Amino acid sequence: MSRKTWEFDRQLERGETGVMIAKLVLRGRYPMVTDYNTDMAMQRRGIDLLVEGLGYVEIKTDYHDDSPNFFIETGVENRPGAIDTSGAEYFCFVYPNRRRMYLLPRPHIVRWVREHWHEYVQRGKVIPIQSRRGTATWVASGIVVNRDRLTRDIRKAGGTVVRIQWKETEEVLSNLDWGKGE
Repeated sequence: MSRKTWEFDRQLERGETGVMIAKLVLRGRYPMVTDYNTDMAMQRRGIDLLVEGLGYVEIKTDYHDDSPNFFIETGVENRPGAIDTSGAEYFCFVYPNRRRMYLLPRPHIVRWVREHWHEYVQRGKVIPIQSRRGTATWVASGIVVNRDRLTRDIRKAGGTVVRIQWKETEEVLSNLDWGKGE
C-alpha cells in the first residue's frame, strides 16, 4: 500500500500557525495565556500554552475543512504518542479554515481511547502517517475519532468540552496565508 509522506517542516509551520491563532483567540476569553511554543523543554513535554483557568494546553492544528473528526496520535516509531507523552491537561483542536476550536481534557481522551482501542484495531483503523525531514523518515500512528461521539462521551463522563467559534477580527493577523488542507 502506498502512503503519502508528510513534509515535517510544512506541518510544523502549520502547527505554529495554529498555536498563534489559539493564543490570540484564547487571550480574548481567558485571563492570561502564556506561550511555550519556543520553549524546547515545554515542547518536549507536549505543552504549547498555559491558559489560566484551564492549565497546560497542547495545540493540534487541522486544515481539513470538512472533517467531522479528530486525529489522535497514539504512537511514533513504536513508542507512545501524544496522548500518552503530553503533560497537557487539555488538547486544543484548531480548525483555522473554519475558525473553530475544541478544548478537550486529555485524561478523558486517554481513557476514551483505552476503552475503544480494540474497535479500531479490529477494524484495521489504526492509521500510519509517514513524515519526512530532509533524508530522515518516521511513522506515527493514530486513530480518526468522530468528533461528536468523542465530545458527547467526554461530557457523559463528567469532562468539560469547550467549543469556540471566532471571528476573523480576533485573529489580528493581516498577512497570514491560510492555504488549503493537504
